[in-house]
Amino acid sequence: MHLHRFEIRGREYGVNQESGVFFETDAHEALIGQLKLRLLERFTYEYDFGDLWMHDLRIEATLPLDPKRVYPVCIAGRRAAPPEDCGGPHAFMATRSEYTLIGESRSRHEFEDLLDGVEDQEWYVLRHYHPDRFDRRAVNRRLAALAAPSHER
Repeated sequence: MHLHRFEIRGREYGVNQESGVFFETDAHEALIGQLKLRLLERFTYEYDFGDLWMHDLRIEATLPLDPKRVYPVCIAGRRAAPPEDCGGPHAFMATRSEYTLIGESRSRHEFEDLLDGVEDQEWYVLRHYHPDRFDRRAVNRRLAALAAPSHER
């Protein structure tokens, strides 16, 4: 949904935007296998330039390709990603307990102050969101949908 970039060995990879955001390397054309990353090498992923979500990624293993598997694939995880547009890491951590309560609640009315301006579809998403849950199968369904040839970039 938002602007994002990878920084690997001092080089930026991202998707150029008509709004004037340009990267030296188009992320759609860079294959991670061609980067020859070393075991335990780290790189940065920044998501949503306004909220400054910074992720430190590390290569833990390289495995042979399985022709029966759709890539990319998530093999493990812990906790849910924060909801979109929640204000960045500091805002999310400040309201994390409220998100937990929303995910466990029955009624929207309990959280009117936090949910001011939230539409019904967003409420549905938040109602089923819990920051401590992780659903690897759901993550892999979303990754498979993104990897599908019909997905427009």
